[in-house]
Amino acid sequence: MATVGSAEAGRTCAVNVGWSCDDPRELARWGLRLRDSRTIWVLPAEARVRLTPGRRALSALLDRASRAGGSRLSRFDVEKR
Repeated sequence: MATVGSAEAGRTCAVNVGWSCDDPRELARWGLRLRDSRTIWVLPAEARVRLTPGRRALSALLDRASRAGGSRLSRFDVEKR
C-alpha cells in the first residue's frame, strides 16, 4: 500500500487521493499491522550497490527530504476479526 503524507497531498501537482496519512501506524485502527514502511527512495541493497556514488548520495538526500510528509511504500498484515 502506498500512503501520501499531508505535505505531498497538498501540492498542486500531486494526485488527488482524497486523504493523507503522515504516519502509516495510524492505520492500525483499521485492523492493519505495519510490517515495514519506507520512502520510495530507499532502494534494496542489491540495487543500491549498482549506483554510482553520486546517485547513491542523491537517493539518500531525496529519502531524507521526502520523510516529512512525502509518499511512502508500506507493508501491512491484516488482523483477523
